[in-house]
Formats: sequence, C-alpha cells, structure tokens
Amino acid sequence: NITASIQLTQPNLSVIGWTSSHQIFNGVYDGSKYIFYGSSAYLSGYGSSFVSTDGVNFTLLSKTAYIVPQESVILNGIYFVTGNEGFVTSPDGLTYSHSGSSYNDMVKTASKYIAAGYISSDGQIYNSPDFSSWTKRTPANARELYTVATDGSTVLAAGYLNVYKSTDNGDSWTTVFTGADETFTCMIWGNSRYIAAGYNGSGYFIRTSTNEGLIWTTVSTDNIYVLKMKKVNNQYF
Repeated sequence: NITASIQLTQPNLSVIGWTSSHQIFNGVYDGSKYIFYGSSAYLSGYGSSFVSTDGVNFTLLSKTAYIVPQESVILNGIYFVTGNEGFVTSPDGLTYSHSGSSYNDMVKTASKYIAAGYISSDGQIYNSPDFSSWTKRTPANARELYTVATDGSTVLAAGYLNVYKSTDNGDSWTTVFTGADETFTCMIWGNSRYIAAGYNGSGYFIRTSTNEGLIWTTVSTDNIYVLKMKKVNNQYF
C-alpha cells in the first residue's frame, strides 16, 4: 500500500495537509499537469480547481467561475468543465469563464456600457464600447452582483459582501468595501453621493457614501426591501 502525504498550497500561499474540506470530482491531464475540479472550504464551495505536476503537491487556484463539476475534458486545446450550471471553459486550464452572463443592472459612461450580474454564486461584470461586443472584467472570487452606478467617471458595482470601484470605464476593479453578511440590492448617484439599499442579518437599510464607496452612512433602517431606486424631478424614489 502507498499512502501519499498530499500538501496543498492555498491562494494566500499557506501550505496545509489535505483534508475532507477539499473534494475532487473529476479531472484532466494536459501533458504537463493534472487539473482536478471540485470544491474547497477555502473558496466556500464549488468552482474550485486544483493543479499538480506530481500528484503529491497541489495548488488551489483562485476561483474564476462557479460550477458544480460533473465531467471535464480537453477538446482542441480548450479545457471544458460541465455541471449543474452549464459549462465553463479555459484556454490554459488556470482561469475559467462561463460562455455568457446574466445581468441585473447596467450604466453608461462616456465611452462604455458596464453591466453587472451573476451566474449561480459567481459575480459577473462585463463592459462594451458598442453594446455589441462584451468583455468580461469580473474581479477574482467575486460573489453575486446586483447593482452598478456611476457619477460619470467613477463606477461602483455592488452585491453580496463587496462593493467594487472602477475609474477606467469598467476595465479594472478594486474592492473598496466589504460588509459582514450584507447585500446591496440597488444603487444610484445623486446629490454628490452614492445612495444604496440592501439588507443584512438584522434588517434592511438605505445608506449613502460621499467617498466613492469607501465608507457608508446608514440613513434609514425602515422595514422595507428596496429593489430599485430612481431620481425624478430632484426627488428620490
């Protein structure tokens, strides 16, 4: 009998022994490396990919696409993983993406359209210069995104846990706010501030931010679930 002492390097570069909190369902070999698909507690579930060249030392990749994997294969140099959410593909076996997206909200800057949404628990951000060709710009490990708003130059995208900021028309994003068990459902810009609504473990909220999403001030905790906000004739609805 041979017992392998598997070592796993996680995205934060910590090295741990393999445990039952990491699961593998299937995998492929591309001639240079093994790639296994499953779930990891580090990434809060499915959509996890493990890479190894020797079967003993594994690296958990940052999650780029959520999927409960059922089968995996390499066809014409493209890595395919199929499962409960359809399929994801990768050109290199390291980063994966869904073939399309599902949008909840959209804004227009001076030069691009920016849309935010999610597939299963994966956040999705795409932008387009012409409303025809769209490029995926989602930050790594993003969760569900429900809303996007702009003051004309800065763009904020928000949803479950995080608020992201872009200053280059949605080409790149940085995390500016992370809440504990918080979800932003809608957001607009007006009166020199971002105004957002959502909910957390204790109830609903309406908040404002005057520093591009870094700090939020709660202005209402009425028991109202807000799905959309609009400004009409200088009134907010």
